[in-house]
Amino acid sequence: MIFLKALIALVLALVWYFIDGNLEFAVILFIFLFVVLLFQPRKTKSIQEQDFFKDKINRANERKIHIEEQRLQEQKDANKQKHLKEI
Repeated sequence: MIFLKALIALVLALVWYFIDGNLEFAVILFIFLFVVLLFQPRKTKSIQEQDFFKDKINRANERKIHIEEQRLQEQKDANKQKHLKEI
């Protein structure tokens, strides 16, 4: 597969060389095309994986909200206890 990608890049660079006659640009074009062709496209995740991660994020957010609510309630209770002691 790599050989095929190199061959495609080489053919395109040679075509450019024969059209333009600029060897330096043809070499740069070959290297650029070869590197671009070597990159693998990013695979998309399945719908189940996406749903799993969405659920995980939602659970984490709900947990943060619950912890924050508990903290605020404890703070209110502490303030009430403080006021009761002052009286």
